[in-house]
Amino acid sequence: MTSLSDIVAHKLNEVKDRQKQAPMDTLTSRTFGIRDFAGGLTGESIQVIAEVKRKSPSIGDIRTDLDPTEIARAYEQAGAAAISVITDETFFGGCLGDLTEVRAGVSIPVLRKDFILHKYQVYESFHAGADAILLIADALSLPQLEELYRFAQSLSLQVLIEGHSQEALATIRQLKPALAGINSRNLATMEVDLEATLQRRYLLPDGAIHVAESGIRTSRDLARVSLAGYDAALIGTALLIEDDPGMGLQRLLNDLTLTGTLS
Repeated sequence: MTSLSDIVAHKLNEVKDRQKQAPMDTLTSRTFGIRDFAGGLTGESIQVIAEVKRKSPSIGDIRTDLDPTEIARAYEQAGAAAISVITDETFFGGCLGDLTEVRAGVSIPVLRKDFILHKYQVYESFHAGADAILLIADALSLPQLEELYRFAQSLSLQVLIEGHSQEALATIRQLKPALAGINSRNLATMEVDLEATLQRRYLLPDGAIHVAESGIRTSRDLARVSLAGYDAALIGTALLIEDDPGMGLQRLLNDLTLTGTLS
């Protein structure tokens, strides 16, 4: 089984190779603005960040033949507040080109989801078209997390910082980011525990936009996440296994409206 430590080790080598192939000063200039990712996650009801990915280390192939832009447009039409694009190639089958294509094809904000460990990756995210990036507190020390967070802010990128373990969530509380999430998936074991995410929301920093990630499969799950106080939910696999992911999201949101708050 591929774990976080395996992925981090591979990613560090990958970043070294990418820097040799395309040094920071050779990256193409960004010629368009940055969309308000955080602003899109606020509203009277819980918002959905819909994800584009081809596979995952936990379950293998999901939708290897997907057209990222087609899926993203279907998500937008169905009511997604933002799009998450996984750009890791080795473990998720993605690439930065997917992000650039999606950003050009939709009008809502786009999050780069990857294992970002180095300032180079933040810089290439900016130039590839990301409006926001994900940082994983379980993979970074507080000084590393703070350095990457501040560097992203200097580029006007918004940052969603996620954690799973108690230690990672404590680190996030120290940094007090504007966007904070809990991943129901333990990246050390790849096991999913939505109940823990529901119970731990109070550990996220006050005043931040709170995002629940992974393990949300049904409108009932989404309603429970909303009832627990989350502002947004990041959903990927549950949508991508549908014959029509856009319709899957639309049905999820429609069912949520019918479900309302849980009794």
